[in-house]
Amino acid sequence: MSHEQRNQTVTVPEDSVVQGQCPDSGTGEYRIRMTWRTPSKERNNEADVILQSTGSSYYISGLEAAIFLDNLTFPDGADPYSLQNISVTDLKLYETPISVQRTCDREKREYANNGEISLSNLEILVLGIKHTASIGSKSWR
Repeated sequence: MSHEQRNQTVTVPEDSVVQGQCPDSGTGEYRIRMTWRTPSKERNNEADVILQSTGSSYYISGLEAAIFLDNLTFPDGADPYSLQNISVTDLKLYETPISVQRTCDREKREYANNGEISLSNLEILVLGIKHTASIGSKSWR
């Protein structure tokens, strides 16, 4: 049995539901989960951005996605109820001081053994729990 590899882009829509988990101490792992309906409206896809905080700065330490291979996005693909999990760990992307917004327009690609995750038009802001300073902004291109 042969398998044909195909590339297909799945974009997180602007109206996705966003939830977050924060560590109690202000240092450790933050997780931002975006959930949205598949184009067929039958299932939910998820994408997680995992941030690591040192207390004075933060960075993206991992990316995870759980994508259903629905027939509208993946025509002639696998079973529409088949779930593809992609995980990229041990990253240190976009390190930024706490309470400074990070904006990056340039695309960044990270590869996993079963897929690729790319980031573009990214804006992230992590506020320190005990910090009361005003928020600054930086942009990298």
